[in-house]
Amino acid sequence: MTKKNTTTKPKFDFLTRTDSPTPEPKGQIAPEPEAGRKGKRSDPDYRQTTMLIKRATLKAAQRKIADLDNGEDLSDVINRLVDAWSKEPITSSPPKA
Repeated sequence: MTKKNTTTKPKFDFLTRTDSPTPEPKGQIAPEPEAGRKGKRSDPDYRQTTMLIKRATLKAAQRKIADLDNGEDLSDVINRLVDAWSKEPITSSPPKA
């Protein structure tokens, strides 16, 4: 019969060890974001939505956005197109694709 060694430290002792306390922050404040650099997620005029789009259409749009490199992203393009479309007069039948 073997005797338990009671002098060893528990296996997970390092998790509760207090011999080296973490230093407290000394009045450091995170820098404020640049004025005018507000994201769409925090802008109340924007709302996140989900849509289905054909893969080929998405690839072509992403390629064109990258080529233009004007700071516009896919949501800007879609927002501009849907905004223009929603201002068009309603017709009796939808246009043929």
